Amino acid sequence: MSASRHLNTARAQAHACALEMKLNADYVLRELANVTLPAELAARVEAVWGEISGTGHDVASELFELDEVTDEGAIADRLARLQRWIHDDLAKLHEVIQAVDAAAKADSAVQGAFILVAESATNILNPFNRLNEALAEEA
Repeated sequence: MSASRHLNTARAQAHACALEMKLNADYVLRELANVTLPAELAARVEAVWGEISGTGHDVASELFELDEVTDEGAIADRLARLQRWIHDDLAKLHEVIQAVDAAAKADSAVQGAFILVAESATNILNPFNRLNEALAEEA
């Protein structure tokens, strides 16, 4: 596959990530009141999903601006930067998911919250993994 084709795939997956970040953040933030979660942990979940929503908007904006860029090297660099932004948010989310998982193991009433955040994270991880693959193949 040519470099430009890998970049197009990466761009599409970055867009899919941005969309999933926004959709899943909105969903988690809306449904958070319907699950059992200690207040401190609920605040952490709300904060990290708020950040994810913001990053999703930032990624989408950057992708819009990327339409004006024609140099493949510059495109690859910007896509790699977007990949890092998403990765940084996913690392924060991973920490929160581990905390919710520990709480769910201690109190079965929290299991619904764990399912909510873990499944929503998976929806982002799928296009993120495809983004990583496309950028690795481009390199």
